[in-house]
Amino acid sequence: MLFVELRFFFLFALAFCVYWALRRDRQRKLWLLAISYFVYGSWDWRYLLLIFASTVIDWFAGQGAARSKPHRKAWLLVSLIGNLGMLGFFKYYNFFVDSGSELLRWLGFSVDDHTLSIILPVGISFYTFQTLSYTIDIYRGKLEPSERFSDLALFVAFFPQLVAGPIVRAVQFMPQLTEKRSFLRHVDVQTSLAIFFFGFVKKSVVSDQFSPIIDQVFSDAGAHTTLSVWIATLLFDVQVYCDFSGYSDMAIGLAGLLGYKLPRNFLFPYFARSFTNFWQRWHMTLGTWFMDYVYFPLGGSRGSLNRTRLNLFLIFLISGLWHGAAWTFVIFGVAHGLFAVFERGKFQAWLSRAPARVGFVYVNVMWLHTMTLFRADDLAACGQLFGRMYGFGADTAGASQSISSLWALAALAFFVVHAVMYKADVLERSAKVPPALFAVLFGVGWALVLPWVAGEYTPFIYFQF
Repeated sequence: MLFVELRFFFLFALAFCVYWALRRDRQRKLWLLAISYFVYGSWDWRYLLLIFASTVIDWFAGQGAARSKPHRKAWLLVSLIGNLGMLGFFKYYNFFVDSGSELLRWLGFSVDDHTLSIILPVGISFYTFQTLSYTIDIYRGKLEPSERFSDLALFVAFFPQLVAGPIVRAVQFMPQLTEKRSFLRHVDVQTSLAIFFFGFVKKSVVSDQFSPIIDQVFSDAGAHTTLSVWIATLLFDVQVYCDFSGYSDMAIGLAGLLGYKLPRNFLFPYFARSFTNFWQRWHMTLGTWFMDYVYFPLGGSRGSLNRTRLNLFLIFLISGLWHGAAWTFVIFGVAHGLFAVFERGKFQAWLSRAPARVGFVYVNVMWLHTMTLFRADDLAACGQLFGRMYGFGADTAGASQSISSLWALAALAFFVVHAVMYKADVLERSAKVPPALFAVLFGVGWALVLPWVAGEYTPFIYFQF
């Protein structure tokens, strides 16, 4: 069930009305938990067994780590092995089996594949990191274990951000569950509606409109001209941002209407002047999660420069694997790890002194190339895409298909709008608009947007992670 579907609007209206109609806070939370399980189970009821198992593991691990100080490390290991074991099996089993088989064949051995038809549970990469934050922070003494199992279950399954983030940590969300929610005190209606609306526009009006063109080119790059491949890559650059940040915006807006605050996940990343700064703006909740739970435990920047570079490289390598079980994602992580290593030193100092446009061009050009890795189905397809981008492979003049250059103007128009929103602080100003004027602008906005909504609903790109 997607946020952009009409049936979801009806479901959320029901959830919202019943939630605020209930008098007792415990009843409200149980209602939200039931809705959350229903939304998640609508993808496949079997997913509920997995998310419930993860919740049970961390419930007992958290209680054990808090009550038995001498054994708290053992309880932390229970959480790590249980959660990462499930993530590893469902997400990476076939990848490692297939890769190992290919290696043995390359070495000359005869191999029979034994892979399973494993369905990747929606959102498992996101809620696994959320549940781990609960046990890890209890282990570190930063969080007390939840007094109610249902509160922990709601934290894990909270439907607005369950399947594609933001990645919310227990220390950010659990305290909100212990404070009684008040509509007047905890809900900023205008800001919540505005951020949901802009997220909807990003997804339905931009991402979904670009999707058919991108799929057409990336499915067979050899059948398209060099210019068409470049345009499709630029469109995907826009699509992946609008799709992912659009989901995050809608999640934040929906949670806000229910009285809960989720962390911001994007901060205009395309205006970054270095990749170090880019990853402080793009999928920020993943970046800070890796910094706090992987980078700093590895030693962070406390050691030598080379050790710091190694630590940075490792978190980007792991991040690449987190994005997907494919060699394209591994290389994607390696590429950004090398950018981070390269920038750790004199180059970063030079970038900070250089004109802003230099860093802007450097980041966006390099990001455009790594997005080819991100989007390609496999390494062969990626090689074909790069070949077409630079005129190799099939004869460009003989390419049978091409896409209109007007799509490049559409992508550029997005960057213009992106820049205006960045400079004008549109979301921040929405709360200051008089309610009557806001209602008129909100209605006009929907009237202009709805005709552009695609007839078919396209799943969010990050659902597969």
